[in-house]
Amino acid sequence: MGFPSPATDYQENRLSLDQHCNTGAPGVFFFRSDTYSFREGIKPGALLIVDFGGTPVDGSLVLCVLEQEFRIMRLRLHPKRCLQELDKLDN
Repeated sequence: MGFPSPATDYQENRLSLDQHCNTGAPGVFFFRSDTYSFREGIKPGALLIVDFGGTPVDGSLVLCVLEQEFRIMRLRLHPKRCLQELDKLDN
């Protein structure tokens, strides 16, 4: 029998996406990004969790279909409703 680990009191359960992100819900799915957005920290190949059950608010990132391709954009509700390209935002 070997020496027991002194870190056993700090042991945590494994991280579960189902538990933290509700990925088992019917309106939740994974989407792999193929674009880079510096400000949002999205890199090509990033795995994003998309939730169709939530209600977006001003500034939310949303998944859209524009010109027959998926695009990640920022929803603006004020002062007027529009979709903004990421990394091309007016400050």
